[in-house]
Amino acid sequence: MTPTELGQKKRRLWRACWRVMNDPTKSVKLARLARGVAGEYVAYSEILLSPDHDLIPTMMHECMHAAYPHWSETTVRRAEAFLMRTVSLRSKRIFLKRLVEFL
Repeated sequence: MTPTELGQKKRRLWRACWRVMNDPTKSVKLARLARGVAGEYVAYSEILLSPDHDLIPTMMHECMHAAYPHWSETTVRRAEAFLMRTVSLRSKRIFLKRLVEFL
């Protein structure tokens, strides 16, 4: 991929996360989940996050599930890893602030 294509991919995925975060029909809650489960996307309306895991990558992961329900778990994991690698620290801070408002 060229640098331009990588930038476009990052913007597309990042926008998808923000669309889900700003969707009034979605709710985010902290909940104790099964051992080893960091997050869960429930019934197209609720995202459950475990406080025992990293919130930013988990929320990005669950946002990918919400934005692209037809994607496989492997594709979602790759998208999450790509975003965590390429998004700036400043953007992650802003994302975390928004997530805290959501809770």
